[in-house]
Amino acid sequence: MKAQVSSSRRTFKPSDIVIAVIAAALLAAVLIFRSIAEPNGSLAAVFFNGEQIASLSLGTDGVYPFDEYGVTVEVTNRSVRVINSDCPDKICEKTGFISSSAQTIVCLPNRISVRIIGNTDSNIDVVLN
Repeated sequence: MKAQVSSSRRTFKPSDIVIAVIAAALLAAVLIFRSIAEPNGSLAAVFFNGEQIASLSLGTDGVYPFDEYGVTVEVTNRSVRVINSDCPDKICEKTGFISSSAQTIVCLPNRISVRIIGNTDSNIDVVLN
C-alpha cells in the first residue's frame, strides 16, 4: 500500500503579505506619534535630601557647579548629567546623560539626585535596565 502525500503545505498568499505590511505601517505610525506626542520634560531638578535646590532649563546648555553639595551638573542637548562629583565611587558620573522623566541620577554619598521634570505626565511605575 502506498502512503498518501498530503498537500497541506502552507504558503503566503498575496493577501497575507498585504495584511502584514498594513500592520507594520500602523505600528510604525503609532510609535512615531507617541514619540512626538510625549515630549521630554522642560526642566532638570536637583535635589538634596529630597528637597529641590535648583531647577535647570533643558533648553539652555551650561555647566552648573554645586560646590557646597560636591557635584557639578551639565545640561547639553536637552539632557543632563553629573560631570564631577567628590564621592568615592563616582556612580553618579557613570550614569551619564538622562533625558526622560523615567530616569534619575543619584549620588548617595552627597545625598544628591537629579531628575527631569516639567511637562511630562507619565504612567510609568518602574523602569528596569
